[in-house]
Amino acid sequence: MAYEMKDILSHLSRRGLFLIGTNEDKLGPLGILLMRNLYQEWRKSISIIRGKACNVLEIQPTTLDKGLNDNIKSLSDSSNSLLHFWNLDRDGLTSRQNSIKMMNPALPFVLIRQINSVSGGESFKAFLRFYCSPKESQLWYHTWKKERATWWRKLSINRPGRFVLEEDSFDDSKTYDRARIVLSYNNYKETVEDISYCKDSNEIEKNICNSNNFHSITCSSYMTQGVLAYLIDSYHCRQLMHANGASKDGFKSLKLHPRLSPIKAAIIHPNTDRIHFVELAEYLAKKLNSAEIVTWIESAKCLEECYKNHDEMGTLFCIVIDDNTVKYGDVKLRHRDTGLLEQIHLMDVKLCIERDLQNSYEDNLPPDLQRRLFLFYDEKNEMNVKICCSPVHAMIRSMPAVACVATYLFIVLQAK
Repeated sequence: MAYEMKDILSHLSRRGLFLIGTNEDKLGPLGILLMRNLYQEWRKSISIIRGKACNVLEIQPTTLDKGLNDNIKSLSDSSNSLLHFWNLDRDGLTSRQNSIKMMNPALPFVLIRQINSVSGGESFKAFLRFYCSPKESQLWYHTWKKERATWWRKLSINRPGRFVLEEDSFDDSKTYDRARIVLSYNNYKETVEDISYCKDSNEIEKNICNSNNFHSITCSSYMTQGVLAYLIDSYHCRQLMHANGASKDGFKSLKLHPRLSPIKAAIIHPNTDRIHFVELAEYLAKKLNSAEIVTWIESAKCLEECYKNHDEMGTLFCIVIDDNTVKYGDVKLRHRDTGLLEQIHLMDVKLCIERDLQNSYEDNLPPDLQRRLFLFYDEKNEMNVKICCSPVHAMIRSMPAVACVATYLFIVLQAK
């Protein structure tokens, strides 16, 4: 279901995810946490390509001043802006070329860097440049396009097909090729990543690669735009029906990917003067924070109102501490997407959340099974499960949702 963009932005601003109404829109406190999670997932995704580990060297993050940022903004409309952008801070690469050369990197390898803009609005970009031999350059270019588009879709729960790969060949000599990954939502389009293929090189890069014969592929991920894209994609509003048949907007929620949720667990205890509840909440928060699970402690009188607030912020779990926790050590664990309450022991909370985060990717499936079970969406945003085997494809499309899930689990078990 499509929602009005103004309603989505209003909700994001109210919950401190994306601030609007100022001179320049910028990320709120929760939006910054989300962007940090997005960059961490980006950093993990580039270390393995085509199922093999790849050498990755990182250059120190760069902060652009206002004058340099204005130059970049003027180049953003040109077709080869990516190629110019890498050379705008050539001094940063020049000063580090000797240390990079000492690593003696063999083709292929990756150089990555972060770019921060401080000219009024917040802007955070992650760049990588992949160096490879000319013989395999075209294959690597198509591989990077496929891998990057798949990565953006993996982190989308609602509509992976909203992230579209668009080709853009702008050079007749085929010296440069370019593609982009775009979020398409109603009439709104936002570029979240640019991918370019280049046969040219400069002397610095030749010195780093110890070769004159190589090609490069540049992937530029716009993290700030990516955060907004995932927030728009995850927005969900449950419709409520009146007795007269009319409908109205009900509970709103952000169904973010578990690895992107800014707050993984909210620890809720009764709003009383009993110190036992506070001590238990702090103990549980320390235990989860030690496992890099971001938590939020609060006291509440109305649990339903607290659930509603955290659903709107995209919090993955709500952990409720009550009298049973003091007596028997049991807490109530509520999942955002199902709304079901599960009673588990206090010592098992960390393991349960870690298991859910670990299983939130399909990376544990064989690559061929991932390709067969990848979700695509047609132009009408109707979900289709594409299976290579056409009889199975036809059978699954005719099944109800429960039978489709059962068939999916059967195929996974058979693959194992």
